[in-house]
Amino acid sequence: MREEAAAGSAGSVAAYPLQRQPPAAGGADFPDRPATAALWRLTWYAVLVYLASRAVVAAGLLAAHLHSGLSWHLMVAKWDAHWYLAVAQDGYPASAAPLPDNAELRLAFFPLFPLLLRPVLAVASDGLLAATAVGAALGAAATVAMAHLSRVVALAVGRDEARARRTALRAAALLTFFPGAVVLSLAYTEGLAILLVAGCLYALIRRRWLIAGFCAGLATATRPNALALVVACAWASYDAIRRRGEWRSLLAPMLAPVGFLAFLGYLQLHVGDWRAWHEVEARAWHQGIDFSARLLRLLAPDEIVDHIAKPDWQYLSVLVGLGFVLVAVVVLVRWRPSTLLVVYTVAALSFCFLSSRVGPRPRMLMLALPLFLACADRLPSAAYRVLLVTCAALTVAMTYFVSTGRVIP
Repeated sequence: MREEAAAGSAGSVAAYPLQRQPPAAGGADFPDRPATAALWRLTWYAVLVYLASRAVVAAGLLAAHLHSGLSWHLMVAKWDAHWYLAVAQDGYPASAAPLPDNAELRLAFFPLFPLLLRPVLAVASDGLLAATAVGAALGAAATVAMAHLSRVVALAVGRDEARARRTALRAAALLTFFPGAVVLSLAYTEGLAILLVAGCLYALIRRRWLIAGFCAGLATATRPNALALVVACAWASYDAIRRRGEWRSLLAPMLAPVGFLAFLGYLQLHVGDWRAWHEVEARAWHQGIDFSARLLRLLAPDEIVDHIAKPDWQYLSVLVGLGFVLVAVVVLVRWRPSTLLVVYTVAALSFCFLSSRVGPRPRMLMLALPLFLACADRLPSAAYRVLLVTCAALTVAMTYFVSTGRVIP
């Protein structure tokens, strides 16, 4: 049995060298065909994990409904979901100046998710229900993608096939039970973004440069923090050229920013100012770069005591995210992953810690996939269970407060 597991592991290891894994001769990829049935089982198990996590979210929604009396429509249409639905239905305004109903705020939201919603909304009788269903379906797809990415990385760091699948399901569970994952049940972009990020990292590991660039290009049309993939693609290409003279790897970093640049080009043509997205972000949401100066002020002892005493649930959600980052980064360092994963993680976290308003909120940490993967693979079973149960309990609370409008996810 051990010999069979070892053979399955060797046959599935990624061609891109991660930890203690030599590069494949000639750059050939190792096929997954011998493990097709097992990979399908992993897919379905990942879907079951996602459905179990949605039961936890449903508990939070039920608590919010029973306590506040809010309807389902009012609970799920809050925050960004409202704006993505507005972009899908009405498009972008032609001006960034203040408009009736704050229509100019739609310019702050990236276009790929609304574009996916448009054909669904054209045939749906209930637009909000349809948009929420699309968001939830993308959440399921993102969970599956996370599981398969985690399996490949675990194999590359020397785990056997059984251990790699275990790590894959643990990583998928930790991601979907994480407090920020409430948005995987809403009309938010996280499901789509995670799916594309996982696809890009998987392709980079396998040295499928065109696929990696394609996934990254779509991702950068989905969320601003997906631009972390540009950095990851650039590093992977540099490493491939340095090690193997693989110049075709430049396809990935060349394609990675295309989605973002296309959005800016559209704004220039439609609004007359390619900076309209940034201007609306700064004016309406006071977004800017302050290198965590505001966060550090909020972490002063008197600020912590004051916000906990209120209690300020938005502030507490940031503390939860910060606590997870501190724990997960330590685990990641001890795990010693590939430089590619480290580079991507640093880039993804920089979008949280450089911003004056975003901060390490749980939702904003979800694209830092290697943090979840490291905890899933490295933590002992008892510590992992404690972390997972804690996340599940916090997810119920986060869902309740998001649904009642007391916390911005």
